[in-house]
Amino acid sequence: MAKSGHQRKRRATAPPPPTPPMSNRERTRAARTGGPHTAVPAQRTNSRQTILIAAGVAAVVVVAAVVIGVLARGGDDPKTVSTNTSLAPVEGRVKGSAGAPVTIIEYSDLQCPNCASFALGTEKEIEKRYIETGKVKLEARNFAFLGKESERAALANECAGEQGKYWQYRDVLYANQKGENRGGFSDANLKRLAATVGMDGETLGACMDSGRYDERVKQDRLAGQASGVQGTPSFLINGQLIVGNQPPAAFYAAIEQALAGR
Repeated sequence: MAKSGHQRKRRATAPPPPTPPMSNRERTRAARTGGPHTAVPAQRTNSRQTILIAAGVAAVVVVAAVVIGVLARGGDDPKTVSTNTSLAPVEGRVKGSAGAPVTIIEYSDLQCPNCASFALGTEKEIEKRYIETGKVKLEARNFAFLGKESERAALANECAGEQGKYWQYRDVLYANQKGENRGGFSDANLKRLAATVGMDGETLGACMDSGRYDERVKQDRLAGQASGVQGTPSFLINGQLIVGNQPPAAFYAAIEQALAGR
C-alpha cells in the first residue's frame, strides 16, 4: 500500500532509535576481530578507549612486522633449529667434522632436479674446499614435498644409513631421477637401486615399511618450514638462509662470512 506524503515526511524527520551501549565483552570482541566500530556513534566513543585500541593495533602490527622480517631472512639466530633436541643430527647423514665451526643444513627433495644438480656438482666442490679441511660440516635434512615418491625415497635414504650407505645411496637416487611421481622411485626401484651400492634391497624395504623413520621425515620438513624454507634446495649456513642452487661463489661467500664471524 502506498504511503502518503505526510507519512514519508514524518519518517524522514523522525530521530533514529538510540543505540544501546556496548558491553565490555562486545568492545573486546570488536577490537580483536576488526568488527564494525561504527556500531558506536561518534559522540559516544570514549577517547581513552580509542587510544587503547589504537595502541593495541599498533603493537600487533609491529610484532607481525618483526616476525615476517625474521622469516624472510630465514631466522637471524642459528640456534632456531640446532637447539631442538628432537632434531639432533642423525648419525650417517652428517658429512664432516663434528667440531667444524660452520654448519650447513641442507633441505632437499630427492625428486628435485636442482637438488641433484647441487649434490652432484657444487656440493662436491664445497666438500673439497671446506668439509675435508675441517671448516664445514654438512647435515642433510628431508624436505619431501613433491609427492608420495619423495616421501618413500626419503625413508629409503634414511634406511640406507643403517647399512652405512646414506650418501652413496643418495647420489644414486639423484642420478636416477625419472620425473615427479612417474614410478622412478617406486618401492621396487628403490630396492633395486640399493644393490648398486652394495646394500640388501629386502632389508631396505623392511626398514621403510617399519615406520621408524616416518616421524623423522615429517619433523625435518616442519623444521624447515619454521626456518623459512619454502622449496628445494634450501640451505642454512650458520643460520643464514640461502635459497636455490646458487653458483658456487654464493656459497663460498656465505661460508667465508660465517668463518669470519665465529
